[in-house]
Amino acid sequence: MLRSLKEAASELEARITAGRDRRFPVMGLRGAAGALMLRETVLRLKRPLVAIAPRANEAEALAHELKYFLGQSEDSDAGSSRVHHLPAWEIRPFAHVSPPSDIQGAQVAALFSMLRQPAPVVISSVEALMMRTIPRAVLDHSIVRVSVGDRLDLKTLVDALTTAGYQRIPQAEEPGDFSVRGGIVDVFSPLLSAPVRIEMEDDRVTSIRRFEPASQRSASAIQEAAIVRTRFVAPAPLKAPRVGAAVAVRAADLGMVRKEVAELEETLANGLLFPGVELLMPYLFEAPLEPIFSYVPDSAIWWLLDPGRLVAEAQKYGEKIVAEAAAAAEKHSFHPDPASLYLTCDEFENALANQVAVEVGSLITVSAPREGWAEPVEVRSQASLRLSSSELSGARAVPSFEPLASQLKEVQRHQGRALMIVEGPHQVARLRRHLEAYDLEINIECKSFAELLGWPDFRPAIMEGEISAGVALEADGIYLYSEEELFGEPRVRRRTRPTVKGAVLDLEELRPEDLVVHIDHGIGRFRGLKHLRVADIEGDFLNLEYAASDTMYVPVERINLVQRYVGGDGEAPKLDRLGSGSWDKVKQRTRKAVLAMASELLEVYAAREVLEAPAFTIPGEYQEFVDRFEFEETADQQSAIDDVLHDLSAAKPMDRLICGDAGFGKTEVALRAAFIAVMDTRQIAVLVPTTVLAEQHFNTFRKRFAGFPVRIEMVSRFRTPKENRQVIDDLAAGKVDIVIGTHRLLQEGVNFPRLGLLVIDEEHRFGVVDKERIKKLRKLVAVLTLTATPIPRTLHMAMLGIRDLSIIQTPPPDRQQIRTFVAHFDDALIREVVLRELNRGGQVFFVHNRVENIDYIARHLRTLIPEAKIAVAHGQMRERQLEDVMREFVDNRVNLLVCSAIVESGLDIPNANTMIINRADHFGLAQLYQLRGRVGRSRQKAYAYLLIPGEHIITRDAKRRIDALRELVEAEAGSGFKLAMADLEHRGAGNLLGREQSGEIAAVGFELYTEMMEQAIAELRGEEWRPDFEPELKLGIPAYIPDAYVPDENERLVLYRRFGRANTEQDLFDLRDEIRDRFGPVPTLVENLVAAMNLRRRMKEQMILTAIVKGTQLEVRFHPDAPVEPAKLVVLARENRRTMKLTPSYQVIARIEPGEYQQVFAQVDGILQALATCEKLEHPMSSVASPIVN
Repeated sequence: MLRSLKEAASELEARITAGRDRRFPVMGLRGAAGALMLRETVLRLKRPLVAIAPRANEAEALAHELKYFLGQSEDSDAGSSRVHHLPAWEIRPFAHVSPPSDIQGAQVAALFSMLRQPAPVVISSVEALMMRTIPRAVLDHSIVRVSVGDRLDLKTLVDALTTAGYQRIPQAEEPGDFSVRGGIVDVFSPLLSAPVRIEMEDDRVTSIRRFEPASQRSASAIQEAAIVRTRFVAPAPLKAPRVGAAVAVRAADLGMVRKEVAELEETLANGLLFPGVELLMPYLFEAPLEPIFSYVPDSAIWWLLDPGRLVAEAQKYGEKIVAEAAAAAEKHSFHPDPASLYLTCDEFENALANQVAVEVGSLITVSAPREGWAEPVEVRSQASLRLSSSELSGARAVPSFEPLASQLKEVQRHQGRALMIVEGPHQVARLRRHLEAYDLEINIECKSFAELLGWPDFRPAIMEGEISAGVALEADGIYLYSEEELFGEPRVRRRTRPTVKGAVLDLEELRPEDLVVHIDHGIGRFRGLKHLRVADIEGDFLNLEYAASDTMYVPVERINLVQRYVGGDGEAPKLDRLGSGSWDKVKQRTRKAVLAMASELLEVYAAREVLEAPAFTIPGEYQEFVDRFEFEETADQQSAIDDVLHDLSAAKPMDRLICGDAGFGKTEVALRAAFIAVMDTRQIAVLVPTTVLAEQHFNTFRKRFAGFPVRIEMVSRFRTPKENRQVIDDLAAGKVDIVIGTHRLLQEGVNFPRLGLLVIDEEHRFGVVDKERIKKLRKLVAVLTLTATPIPRTLHMAMLGIRDLSIIQTPPPDRQQIRTFVAHFDDALIREVVLRELNRGGQVFFVHNRVENIDYIARHLRTLIPEAKIAVAHGQMRERQLEDVMREFVDNRVNLLVCSAIVESGLDIPNANTMIINRADHFGLAQLYQLRGRVGRSRQKAYAYLLIPGEHIITRDAKRRIDALRELVEAEAGSGFKLAMADLEHRGAGNLLGREQSGEIAAVGFELYTEMMEQAIAELRGEEWRPDFEPELKLGIPAYIPDAYVPDENERLVLYRRFGRANTEQDLFDLRDEIRDRFGPVPTLVENLVAAMNLRRRMKEQMILTAIVKGTQLEVRFHPDAPVEPAKLVVLARENRRTMKLTPSYQVIARIEPGEYQQVFAQVDGILQALATCEKLEHPMSSVASPIVN
């Protein structure tokens, strides 16, 4: 009998509670009805439940929908959440590749829930459950619960974290990190959505606080935190002799090469983790690995999605395990006995056969009664209404909402609940706008499904979220609609993800042995911090080494005098000699060159500033064009779009640089700018570096502009000369609105009668001649430059404020971080990596940038991986041949593309998620980053392997590039802007306007060069320029950060730098509060540092050069350009004649009473406040007084 979902759930509850049967079939669950039925069951039974889907993606979708219907946030703490997704490893059996850390963390959290939570809900797949895992006793023993008020030995906690696989680093920023500072322990457990700060005093926990990983600032206090192992294999157990002996026996059984065995034994002896170390799990624990089934409580209910498919998938995966084990044995590659790491298909089926289980299917079938099987529960459900739309040549069409509006009115009339679930506020507003046109009042106040069921009225509701398919439950009065059913094309799910830690890589992060520039003394080498006692006052000093082994000690409070050296050509400069006077000559010569350079620079950009250009008008059709966008805009992307709209609406030509990682949405910004320009009757030129990218942009533009009266053409090698000539003729005649092409668009004979917008993709890829042509066009039209790694020239100008800059650093939804490995060329590794990708239905790039032997590499790979469909692509191929190959790859008829760096820019192939780069040491930093950006453009985990011949063979500069790339990309997604800053360090600011400036940059370093440029530009513009200087404050008071308080030297340097860069008193107080939060109660020495830095900040504002205490006197000298009126100084000295006097050179001498540190600070502060009353902004002091001699 067909029932409503609510009746079916009640019947199912009664039958399970009665306990007479062990199998409970439920039929007829279509679309979201499956997740709703599971929701009802979870809420009613209050028992543990494990749901199994045939495939990993189905399990993930079910987990997401169940969380949505239960109101559980995707970002809630795993340790306290009821619903958990237990993912599969997503790697081929016995591959020498480790599962990603986030997958290990999610598995551990799910296992923890089954051990410690009363009624967890775990959703998993066949592949995940056929793996064995760590013994329950091991995981249970690793769990540490910490509560406020607990007695806790710090060493015991540190040992437990290390044993559980946590990595001790200066700052805890990622799951699996921990740090220790005195009595404060920061730890990021996979059970938590944010790291926690545990503060102890006398071995007692006094507080536990969540904190933000990016800022390291505490956010909220909690009473308890659960800490569990972060990965399955920790370094310490690898060193156990028992493990080494067992691995040696297995290696001997496999007939492994002696050299490989020796390397493996050395790795274990050193406790080093390596890709694929999880293959050693069967040897690490005294007890054997256990099936995940053993974690499931006896009282659990099992929820089996499509049982027939579950068995089929188990058989299929079991066969794969056997085949991969045989292949590994044939190659004598290390792998454990399959039975020690995996279940067989029979073991999997037997484990399920003994469980109390609900068997779920969408079809209603008839079968004979069986013992132990309850009568099927049949649910009445129908597919949701799917709107039809008039297709617009493949564009995202706008459907007719009349059928939906009619149904919604009918549902409301019968007091039913209608819910439309769409992605993001933009889609909510869009759908509401469409439906209100049919006189429907929409409920957008409701924020959860449970809240909707009890809502006082029956208005149809729209909520943010995602379901894979809707459902009509007429008997329940519930109607759900997915975004795909409403708009015909699914939008990508938008999960909230943290923004990257910061847009700019700090070039000032000093490390020992770095080259530095002292503004007054030149280029030296930083040797580290040194603690000294000078004139009976202790303090920290920067130890700088100069030529002839001269040494200079710079007090940390004057750290701003020292800059990290970034040169112009990557070559190390000579150290300056102290006292020689050569540094002053270098600065004078550089200032002269910079002034000339600034004049030339401003000539181009000043012309644009004064040039009147008609503002663009945003057309009425703009919203319709925006609605076709297939994704929800990220915050940064929307900000960049707003910037561009503002620029286009102004009466001067736009010149904006959009910087964002590959796939972060830069093209959509250009599309919207192009739409506005073309609808304003202007022509648009889109300039790209490669023919392949030209065709991709051409297809993207045609799809997005379909249905609008816009002619879009392409000029590239993929077209015949005749076709290109026709396009150019039509362009000149004004018949072409948007043209996309390579450098051919810049050549003579290409005319644009009404060009309004120039879009440049990856400007750094164009040659000198092309850049000169671009420079001329810049004077005339709006320019939008798109880049993932801006060349230092463009970045330099953007940072100087000459060009406008928008940064898109928010990752797209579900954008997976690309795991980057550096490895040697190894056939076994390459085969494993390629097959892992192919086995999940993906594609692989193999980049080999030497065309002369690329065919040899392809033949080698065909022999190595006969399963792959391989093709070759490089820039020297005939145009049509290259086009055919690329199209075959795009269409997935080729799954391994052996190619040159022609794929570097712009290619968007979401199915390609593994890249292998051969001889990565031959590529530049920007090239490596761009190449790597071709993968990871979907929800799939992506991998990049940088193959090098051996670190002793590659050049020091190449190793530095690869290390920089790995360091940046492993830290976070959205590294393009940071990488561009790193590129400044490796190859300098380079060419600013077609003329080399690297000599001047190399002479003084990038930062000082930039300061000189800023000053020169300000002078040429007639703007006021306050000279930059570092005041000297000597009060005889110790002020520094004790190493016992902040043990990590690099961390102390960072804090000193931040003290030096604080611009306001509030900045200093905020930094002090952060230090207290991170390191514990602030000692007096650090309080002194805060007070001293605040006085120095005031001195700089008032342009006071020195303030020195001598005995009971404070001597104050002003800068020659200080805005001080001498007459006011005279009056001030007369009014305070007992405590203050003025010398003929206008040096102020004030009396200081001896006292405690804070009393001295207060007196000096009072004197500075009094001197501030003598300011006169109109005339600097030097115009009326004798200059003060240094």
